[in-house]
Amino acid sequence: MFLKYNLFTLLWASLIAIATLLPGRQIPQINYSDKLMHGLIFAILTLLMIIGFIKQNTFAFLRFNAVKATLVISICYGAGLEAAQQLIPGRHFDWSDFAANVAGTCLGWLLFYVVYRL
Repeated sequence: MFLKYNLFTLLWASLIAIATLLPGRQIPQINYSDKLMHGLIFAILTLLMIIGFIKQNTFAFLRFNAVKATLVISICYGAGLEAAQQLIPGRHFDWSDFAANVAGTCLGWLLFYVVYRL
């Protein structure tokens, strides 16, 4: 049941990892703010993760602590990806990217709260 409800989360997280760990020269240029993109990407990740954790029945801890677990996992994932960029040619750890990831995580939680709890 875990994979059934968290497949989109895992796919989305994989796409984030692929996109953020590309070498510097292979990053596609976008016309939008880099920080806005970080925030939106992590907002979607957080929203998917909370919903998936709540719906699954395999891990009771995740089901009953979905928001807390998601916030910790999403923030740690963002930090880990930023740290891993140190190993990629043309990339580096950027505190403002990490801050945008955290802001996106908070936005995803807020969206979940507004849509599902109000």
